[in-house]
Amino acid sequence: MVGGFAAEEFSFKSVRVRDPINTMATIDEDRARYRCRPDPGKHALLFAQNFSSSNPEDFCQQLRFAVHGYQEPGKCLVYDDKGKTVAEFGELKNETAISVVPSPLPYLWQADTIGEVIRIEGGPTEKLVEMEALSIEPRVYKIRNLLTDEEIEAFISFAHTQKMDRSTVGEVLKDAVGQNLGLQDADRTSQNTWDTDSDHAVKIQKRVFDLLRVPYNRDWADGFQILHYEPGQFYNSHEDWFGAEDSVKQNRNFDPSSGGANRFATLFLYLSTVELGGETVFPKAADVEEDMSTRPRGEALRAKLVANGTIRQGGLEWTLFDTCRKKLHTKPVKGEVVLFYNLDTRGVLDVKAQHGACAPLTSDKWGANLWIWNGPYYIDQARTADFVNDLTTEVSAFWEGSEEEVFLDTVAPGTSYQSFTFVGHTFVFRSGTKSWKFTIAEEPEKQAYHMKPNNFHSEL
Repeated sequence: MVGGFAAEEFSFKSVRVRDPINTMATIDEDRARYRCRPDPGKHALLFAQNFSSSNPEDFCQQLRFAVHGYQEPGKCLVYDDKGKTVAEFGELKNETAISVVPSPLPYLWQADTIGEVIRIEGGPTEKLVEMEALSIEPRVYKIRNLLTDEEIEAFISFAHTQKMDRSTVGEVLKDAVGQNLGLQDADRTSQNTWDTDSDHAVKIQKRVFDLLRVPYNRDWADGFQILHYEPGQFYNSHEDWFGAEDSVKQNRNFDPSSGGANRFATLFLYLSTVELGGETVFPKAADVEEDMSTRPRGEALRAKLVANGTIRQGGLEWTLFDTCRKKLHTKPVKGEVVLFYNLDTRGVLDVKAQHGACAPLTSDKWGANLWIWNGPYYIDQARTADFVNDLTTEVSAFWEGSEEEVFLDTVAPGTSYQSFTFVGHTFVFRSGTKSWKFTIAEEPEKQAYHMKPNNFHSEL
């Protein structure tokens, strides 16, 4: 005891705190430009006496106050460098980096340098899953030990039992029997099918959710798309996420930074090895040094594909060849997985996550991709709701998540809070000691809820 205080109360730890607050100043400009920013973190000395163990659920906000001197509205969680949640001061490791994640945004793995390898448990074997950072902007990882040979063969065997369709573009993925309903496009010439419900697909999907530190929910993924590329077939550069124009066109909120849902992470599973060609390329990422030893053979194979009529000289497949060799790319190696994030820690969508599938040159390429959302994506459960403030006082709006409330906005008297939401979502509005609680119903598609002096849900 020291002066009536336990010695551990005077202990401190030096940590680096990654927190969206660190890069929030430019969020409006970055939203408009779809420009993500890496968060290098803010160094801080944290003292035990600044944290109350009697309220561990408030640890994140206590941490924010200790680091920044103020708090942000809403709940948040703290993760260590292994992606595990930290609930109290005693769990912090000295001289490490931790991440603050505001709800309902997802956790993102964050490496500091290219080549850094993060090793974590959760793979299908005793080997640790290895995540090697290939790029910081955009955030791209190569993953090893996430799949087994048996799982790879199960995907390919499944595909051979299905009708492989010409791949399409657009959000509409498939109908009730799994056939593509999107639009065929000259930018995409591969074939594909969908594996959403097989035992191996569900098992691997759960493994991916665990890797990303997202609670498993089948409504938060599109299912595995199995892809087959013959030599010369490709997919031109594109983004996986949906932008502001899509939000307007579909009357949906695709902006995660304002509470919307979008594809926040993409995983591409290589189901075969291709000796030359077939890379996944990121044309807006950094330049890389070209492997000149393979250039002559690559050009000869490209010319052969032109000669036999597979591709057209000067066409998209032809011009993508140089980009695939000179920009950041990952080569198809059976069993490896590429993970890249489509947003940053603030929820800003990333134009640098644009990517393409380079044409294989020496053999067929097999792969499977999986898109993970930061919320439910089913259109048939989507509803629009108008919450009208009929009071003479301002109210605060909250979304009731699975575990905690998330602050949304304030609603002035005589105005309303409008939301594109989903069936079953619950919203809470508070003014003084009174609260109003509304849960989105099945019908109608457009719903209106009113806060009146005599219909409040509860009173403190």
